[in-house]
Amino acid sequence: MHALLEQQGYVMLVGRVSHADCDGTLSGYQFRLYDDGRWELHDAVKDGLIAGGESRAVRGEWHRLELEFQDERITGRIDGTQVFEFQDARHGAGMAGFGTGWNTAEFDDLMLDPVASGVPVM
Repeated sequence: MHALLEQQGYVMLVGRVSHADCDGTLSGYQFRLYDDGRWELHDAVKDGLIAGGESRAVRGEWHRLELEFQDERITGRIDGTQVFEFQDARHGAGMAGFGTGWNTAEFDDLMLDPVASGVPVM
């Protein structure tokens, strides 16, 4: 997916979401990219930070975000550069999606590829 942050905040890709609450808590993974280049990977709980770091991404420019699941391996990329890879079995399946932290952003080229991720197409 390509995303353009227009103001302060973040864009996110979510995966393996089995439950979502009205307060924004997701049971699944959230890969967030902030307007200052920070990135974070969150788990099921509202503030469940798993990993985080810095990238060269900035507000006002298009950036490509990728979140890939292969069995227990989870990989995240920003503009083609891998920023994390780890093993985790807490969430084995669920919905995918994208969104913001209640800020404005533009999105393009969203693609879900279950074949590439090893999940059979039903």
